[in-house]
Amino acid sequence: TGKMARFVKYILGQVLEEEKIEEIIEELNKKGGKSNMPSALERFMLQERQEGRQEGRQEGKRETAKRLLKQGVEISIIIKATDLSQEEIMSMQ
Repeated sequence: TGKMARFVKYILGQVLEEEKIEEIIEELNKKGGKSNMPSALERFMLQERQEGRQEGRQEGKRETAKRLLKQGVEISIIIKATDLSQEEIMSMQ
């Protein structure tokens, strides 16, 4: 394991499980070895950031739906306002 792989393990170890880190290292090695690690890591981090934003937006929609339910707003209106499924909204009641 080279310096870059150890660095990647250290950085990713802050937020991921060891098994996931090993999968990422293995995939990076398959796609061109150590020379591609920095750009692959940048793409991975960008993807993680985008997924985090998406999760945040979804959580915001769920919180909005909960508040609207408490106010007695009809489920059909909440669906239109949040793009959440009827099943998801019903599970919040």
